[in-house]
Amino acid sequence: MEKIAIILAIIATALSVVLALIRLYDFYKEKNNIKIKLRANALIVDGSEISKENTYIMISIINVGEEAVTIISAGLLSPELEKRSSYLFKVKTKKLHTSDSIDYLDLEKNVKKEFDISKRKYVAYALDNAGRLYFSHNFIKRLIRLKRFG
Repeated sequence: MEKIAIILAIIATALSVVLALIRLYDFYKEKNNIKIKLRANALIVDGSEISKENTYIMISIINVGEEAVTIISAGLLSPELEKRSSYLFKVKTKKLHTSDSIDYLDLEKNVKKEFDISKRKYVAYALDNAGRLYFSHNFIKRLIRLKRFG
């Protein structure tokens, strides 16, 4: 009788783990999945001239999820908490369907006026109409770049 109880307990545990994994998979499949890429020192080629004086910071937002997402804001975060904590790009509200992308540009010298930090410390973000924030770096890299430990 004891062996049957142990076997049933093992089967119940295995079934619970499988059902939990299925629910977790469904959760990640249904959520909006936005990828944000941040590029500094981007050059815009206009005709045949390339001006290295006017380099841009570019935020690329790509919808890799299955649901449409409307982006209402995008910008950069700064590690300098005493000063302004974010730089907002001029953004037009854009609805991104699956595989759609949009690029936001601003001159690096405009960003440098707001906060004078290394390009390697920039963290880009985007805000959708539901109030969800998406970042260009994962949580650990954001902590390191922004130095917001406390």
